[in-house]
Amino acid sequence: MRRMVEEHYSSPSVGFYTVFNEGWGQFDTQRMVQLGHELDSSRLWDAASGWIDPQDRTAYPPGGDINKPGPWFYHYTGYVGDLRDDHNYPDAKASDATQTRANVAGEYGGLGTFVDGHTWVDSSDKVFKAYPLMDNTTQFQSEFIKYLHVVKDLMQSSSGLSGAIYTEVTDVEDEVNGLYTYDRQVMKFPDPEAVAKEIKDLLSMQVD
Repeated sequence: MRRMVEEHYSSPSVGFYTVFNEGWGQFDTQRMVQLGHELDSSRLWDAASGWIDPQDRTAYPPGGDINKPGPWFYHYTGYVGDLRDDHNYPDAKASDATQTRANVAGEYGGLGTFVDGHTWVDSSDKVFKAYPLMDNTTQFQSEFIKYLHVVKDLMQSSSGLSGAIYTEVTDVEDEVNGLYTYDRQVMKFPDPEAVAKEIKDLLSMQVD
């Protein structure tokens, strides 16, 4: 991590760093995010993207049971990053901002749409099954807008949600939940202008 931060310190495209994602290889969460922050305090730091939040009991652990005791809850005090990052599918979730951390829905959506002839796999039977599979692109657009409205409602609520990331921009191998197909040849929205308007409306809304 030290080498990565030093190498990219001057890159203008780096907005924030994520130390761990969904518990994969996660260890000494607070020590690692504090080390990263010491190396570069000019960017925001996300200690744990999804699942194993280093501090908050209300963050979403594996299985979604926020009351069940488990190793994902740690009683860290002091600096644990700048973001509280929730992952949930298909609708975005917000476990609320804290006095020291903004809340983001780091992953949501995942609406799969198989477009024959433009995928990494040759059959819809072979796609990654963790995400809901749409019947057609019309349904895909309708569901995308529906869950975009969920994000809008969360941002207007008292949750303090500051951002949301749809999964994902393009298909990735057997994951067919992209806005574009794997070969980048097909935009899956039948009416992209309508979707663009919905996104612009969200970005321009007033939030107290």
